[in-house]
Amino acid sequence: HTGTVDVTVNNGNDYTVKGSSTAATTFTMADGLDADDVIIGGSSTADVLEATVTGLTTTTGKLNVSNVETIQLLDATTAATVDAASITGAKTIIVTGDGTAADDSSAGVTFKNLAAGVDLQLGDGDTTGTGTGDQANGYKSTVAIGLADATGSSDSVKVKLGATDEDNDITATLTGTGIETLTIEGSTTAHTATLDVSGFKASSVVLTGGLAGETMGLGTLSSSTTSVDASAYASTLTVAGASGVATTFSAKIGGSLTGSTSTDTFTVGTSASHTATAGTVVAKP
Repeated sequence: HTGTVDVTVNNGNDYTVKGSSTAATTFTMADGLDADDVIIGGSSTADVLEATVTGLTTTTGKLNVSNVETIQLLDATTAATVDAASITGAKTIIVTGDGTAADDSSAGVTFKNLAAGVDLQLGDGDTTGTGTGDQANGYKSTVAIGLADATGSSDSVKVKLGATDEDNDITATLTGTGIETLTIEGSTTAHTATLDVSGFKASSVVLTGGLAGETMGLGTLSSSTTSVDASAYASTLTVAGASGVATTFSAKIGGSLTGSTSTDTFTVGTSASHTATAGTVVAKP
């Protein structure tokens, strides 16, 4: 068999499911995925697992998934905890709300023991539907990120923003500790989005991608953050340094970059508005 194989199971039993050896497999678990299931991808490098994870706990959320490249998790009502210690071979884990007509009802998801190199994505990025309102599932809640090993001095995680149909389909809070670099990758077909990163204790926040004419609002940075690098980010940025923390800002477009009460440095690629309590503004032609 070639092409794509779809595997759909009900939520009344526990399963061990193995993907196709000749085709990409899409596993659809509805709300039945928990620690008692075992999902094994096939030989394809494009296997997908779709599941609802509402209410998973530190026990029921110990998911057993191997060799599935994309895992898409829907949580619209009750907060969930996903222990990713036994998730291996994944490239991207997507979290979404329910995508109901510009509402995108969402609940928080806590990730524990996430392997290094696994990207997280907010919203499924599917804007191919038709009709009024959202076709893509956005995300409007909190994602807490914990790595399996955050003992190093250069730990990092990437959070991607899926393509959206409307402004503010992605309005989320990111939290994390022990992670030195948070990279936020905006969609190149992005709409305006808001991320609260005040509780993400990274020393550096890096933004890439984005779309000219749209806006990313990051609010006030964590007191652990001393660098914001948006030099390769195409959207307009709104961000403020934490009080008393000397912060280095670098932006391609600029927007509203607000310094702290310490000595800050700004490097901006094009003309933009800046507010600096103290510091140096460096404008590049």
